[in-house]
Amino acid sequence: MEIYMILVSKVDYYTESSINQILNSEETNINKLEGYRSLVKLLQDWPTTSISKVLQNLYDYTKQNLNYIQFELQNSIINKLELLLKSVEYPQKALNLKKIQPIQVERLNTLYSDLLLFQLECYLPYQQVIQQESLQTGILPLDVLIYPIWVRFQYHFMSQQPTNNAEKPEWFIQFILDNIKNQLKLFIQVEKFGKGLFQSYHRNSTKISSKKFSSTAVFVDWISSLIQHQLNYLKPQHLQNPHTLAHTIKELIDFDFTIRDDIIKKYPKLEWEPISVVYLKSDTIKNAWLESEYKVVTVKLQEILSDKEAWEYVYYDSSLPLPSQIDDEFDMPTHSVDRMFTVFEAITERYQHVLDPKIKLLYFEKVHYPLLGDYLGGMRRVYKGFERKFLGFRTPGGPPITRPDPDNLAILQKLIYSSNFLMEQVKYLENDQMFLELWSLKHEQSNNNAEDAENEGLFDHFISELEQFIQDIQTTLDSFTKPSISDTLSQLT
Repeated sequence: MEIYMILVSKVDYYTESSINQILNSEETNINKLEGYRSLVKLLQDWPTTSISKVLQNLYDYTKQNLNYIQFELQNSIINKLELLLKSVEYPQKALNLKKIQPIQVERLNTLYSDLLLFQLECYLPYQQVIQQESLQTGILPLDVLIYPIWVRFQYHFMSQQPTNNAEKPEWFIQFILDNIKNQLKLFIQVEKFGKGLFQSYHRNSTKISSKKFSSTAVFVDWISSLIQHQLNYLKPQHLQNPHTLAHTIKELIDFDFTIRDDIIKKYPKLEWEPISVVYLKSDTIKNAWLESEYKVVTVKLQEILSDKEAWEYVYYDSSLPLPSQIDDEFDMPTHSVDRMFTVFEAITERYQHVLDPKIKLLYFEKVHYPLLGDYLGGMRRVYKGFERKFLGFRTPGGPPITRPDPDNLAILQKLIYSSNFLMEQVKYLENDQMFLELWSLKHEQSNNNAEDAENEGLFDHFISELEQFIQDIQTTLDSFTKPSISDTLSQLT
């Protein structure tokens, strides 16, 4: 029993000396806490077999005290580090170590390195700074740097604050983008602080993966995880509100494009998987997005086709002569084709920033290309209406089939003008870089042989249908405007 009490006294002494050193000095290096190291050695040398209940109690007591020291040391380092960060107004302002006092940089280096050393050397599990497991970086000092950003994000976008608005995804995306732009340089600069420790410990330690040497890469990965965390939180609302989903995808596409142009091009070693691409890997999300986008386009097209000026000419210049006097018919689109093509161009701009070519091609096939076909369908319905009125068969007791007057025939000319205008625009687009890339990808994915792939353009099928439509209208128009053989013979006699 006397030996037991001596051991208890030693444990108490080592514990008290370590706590005093933590609380009453600026020491933050775990390896310089002699009392802590002595307790660790005591536990390491503890017999592993035939332990009496008394010895087990002493073992548990020692472990409890060791855990207490770790807790106090971790809190001490983190508190000092947080105070230093607040003094330089982090994360409210961009932190560039080259623009703050050298003594502050040195202090940051010491605290960052000592906290990393604590993580590598602590005998018992340490306390996590970020409780959300999916958002832990695995590197304790980086968690401390990231924690203020996480707290602000939670406050604004995962609470009852007005900023937590699923219909305004640009708010949380802009918040993240601002923090990347403001703080990326800091994470690049602190990378050198722990590099030596990483290199000396990673072979013998399983506490930190060797893949996490780069604090910059860890920060970028964490940002990606944060966005994914938020998207998972919003996913049920997205599926209930397709408009909000489409808006969110558009913001994510623009965000990824900005990251690529403003960040990745400056730091090419950084790996970044576009968030929009990751989110659209879900078939449920992808299909809901495409359906929503197509529905918006369809509604807009119906508005265009039902407008009272749909088949009136667009006069870009008041000095232009009447349509019948114009030599270049392609200069005379109708309001419907002009507005439809404006929508087409808006769609092009909307998804040209998609970084995954396969998603871009899918969008083209499900939303973009169908707009052309639907507009052609609208023109066909107008033509069918003309046919029913002037080319149909007379029903028994029904009104006689009337011969169209010039005003009635004008609609056919307008359909031809609209079709020719559309034809020229589409043929021009075939040589656009984006559509050439889509054409190439489409044929890579197809089962066509090489000759078919070479000869078949992206818009060829649509152009063929449009040409046939123009030919049908022209034939009908000629039948009313050109004299028949009987008329010619009667004039000769």
